[in-house]
This record gives sequence, C-alpha cells and structure tokens, in this order.
Amino acid sequence: MIIKNAATDESLDILVKGAKALNGLARMEEHASNGAFAKFKSALGQHICYVGAIVNTALVSPKASALDLDGALRYLLLFICRSPELYGRINYYFADADYCSVNTGVNLYNLLITSLQKALEFEGFSILLLRFNPDKFVQGDGPKDEAKIGNCLVTMEVLPRAVFNTKKNVYEVKVHFDIKNIEDPEAWFGFVLVDVAAQTKSHVVGARNQGGDRMEKTYTMEVPPTSIAGHNHFEVVGIVQGRFRLSKLDKSGSTKLPTYSNEIQLRVDSYLTQIVKK
Repeated sequence: MIIKNAATDESLDILVKGAKALNGLARMEEHASNGAFAKFKSALGQHICYVGAIVNTALVSPKASALDLDGALRYLLLFICRSPELYGRINYYFADADYCSVNTGVNLYNLLITSLQKALEFEGFSILLLRFNPDKFVQGDGPKDEAKIGNCLVTMEVLPRAVFNTKKNVYEVKVHFDIKNIEDPEAWFGFVLVDVAAQTKSHVVGARNQGGDRMEKTYTMEVPPTSIAGHNHFEVVGIVQGRFRLSKLDKSGSTKLPTYSNEIQLRVDSYLTQIVKK
C-alpha cells in the first residue's frame, strides 16, 4: 500500500524540479544529439535510479531496499506502479548492453514517468518527461566491418533505419558498401548479401568502376520477420568479389598490369533502431 503524508507532494515537487533531476534530462538529450547512444543509455539508467530515490525520499511507505538500477526498477514498477509488464520491458531494454536505441529508451522512460504520475496521483511528475523527438537521433552511423581486397579498402555498413513493407511482410534493410583506394579505372566488383539467420543469399550484383579511386553502392535486402531477433537484431554477411589490374614492375623495370582477383567476407551484427511502415 502506498502511504503519503501531508508533506509528500511538496517534497516530490521540490525534488522533481531540483537541479539534479533536470540536469539528468539535459545530459540524456545532449548524449543523444551528439550520437553518443551508449552514454545516453548509461545516463538513462542513472536517472531512473535518481527517480527511485526521489520517490523513496517522499513516501512514507513502501520504502526501497536497494536503489541500483535493478532495485530502482523493481521498486518503482513492481511496488509503486504495480506494472510487471513495464518492468519486464524496461529490464529487457537494459539487459542487452549493445542495444542503445534512443527511441526505445525515451518511449519506455516516458511510460515509467506517466505510470508514476498516475500511481502517486502527482501531476508534477510531468516535468520529468523527455520531450525531444528521439527519431532524429536514431540515424547515426550504423555498425560496420571492413577488409582489404588487394590495395582496396572495403567497408560495409548496415543502416539502422529500416522499412517494414506490410504488403510483402518483409523488412527492407539497406546495406552500404564503400570501396576506397581503387587504382584500376575499370575495376569490377561483385556483391552478395547473406541473411545469417535464414542462411539465404542474394544473387551477385556486379558494378564496374567509373574511373575514380572510390566507389559507393547501397543495396536493399528484403528480410523476413523470422530473421529479426529481439530488439530488432539482425546479422548480415556481405561477400565482395574484386577483379582489377595492379601496376607492378618486372625485373627489367617495365610496368606490367597483371589481373588480380579475390573475395572477402564482411559481417555486421546490427540493430534496426528505427523501423517505419509502408
């Protein structure tokens, strides 16, 4: 049972408007705007612990037994809000250290605050809501892998924004390749995309260099929902084939142009942190 006294709402009002609480909000928005998504998630966890301390200080009962992150979540969501479903969702978000979606973090945190507002019948909690739009912070650079074919450096990146095609029932995931240090103006590269979960391969898509020393290509994969794991986790392997001429000197000092051919594999373990529907 939640027990308040005459000073509870006054204490809550002072604490939620305090510098420490408001600085926590500003720190999270700063990390998100700088693309420091792991720091955002860490700051979010620290802020939830402080929200737990605010409630624990103001209420007569119940009192928290621990105010580390797990203790604060248990206290706020199991004892105060009586919401095991939301506890499970937020706990799941923090359980995967590599999953740093700002969008998910903001939405879950705001659900926590609105649940507290209702459970404690204290409208002043609304000041602690995160009011920035998380969608503008989820683009960032996607996870990457890189390797060399000859002297060419190949980078593969999976973009974190995906489209869910409701008519086809597939996710449309963009994979970007960047090839630098190309010496042969007529170099040829072939690209194959592998859905690791489904163990399916795309056809080879070939592209010829157009005379520069750099080539960029972006391809769209159609990925079934069965290949997308928890937290929209997705793994893809890119097989890149390269065939081009390399300038070498023979024993007499004359230039020769032997053809070089090789294949590399790049693997990216990614999270699709923004999904839109069409």
